[in-house]
Amino acid sequence: GGAEGAVPGGGEGGVPGGGEAAFATYTDPAGAFSFAYTSGWAKSIDARGAILFQGRNQSVRFRLAANAGSDPTAFATSDAGRLGTEFPGFHQISLAASATLPGAALLTFEWQGTNAVTGKAILEHAERYYIPASGGRMAVLTYSAPPSQFDPQNSADLARSVRVR
Repeated sequence: GGAEGAVPGGGEGGVPGGGEAAFATYTDPAGAFSFAYTSGWAKSIDARGAILFQGRNQSVRFRLAANAGSDPTAFATSDAGRLGTEFPGFHQISLAASATLPGAALLTFEWQGTNAVTGKAILEHAERYYIPASGGRMAVLTYSAPPSQFDPQNSADLARSVRVR
């Protein structure tokens, strides 16, 4: 289950359209990993088995990949080749070492999402962090939102919240 707690960036309040959101922490049942998400978002599992938390116009998804090696850029490059099935209309913008999370790689892309309220197609901007973990595992965290609502600071805060045991 998810326990309330970690507040990356010290945010609180959750003011729509601005301000810092209140964060909660999800810890998997086996205790192998945890990460922050915006409090109140709905939890589900996506088609690739990632844990997905969705708000009205934003989402964060997390999975722990086994046998991923220790090079996040190499793993991200191979993963990007498969993202068209997970993210319809996938279009890579950049892939580089993360400036905010040492040792991680950051894939930036756009894709065709679906508005949770209207069901209409909308453009989404996403940042996908690849964070090396012990035992050849790779923590993969993706934050996505429409370009007008995308918050790079929120994306970085979520990535910094990842803990793998």
